[in-house]
Amino acid sequence: DCTPSQYYMELRLNMARQQILNTEAPITEIARANGFGSPAHFSRRYSGFFGVTASEERRRSVANRE
Repeated sequence: DCTPSQYYMELRLNMARQQILNTEAPITEIARANGFGSPAHFSRRYSGFFGVTASEERRRSVANRE
């Protein structure tokens, strides 16, 4: 129950999340690779959708692996 643009945004954010959790690529590079024009735009969308920043998500992921 969402618009095509909302679906596409969710798809891009979920793809970015997988990359954040499973790679060591810089977050700015992940943002660009998933079609975000600026890190700030990516950050706002990411935290708005997942309720946590991309950086915090990565820190938690790394801590859980240790």
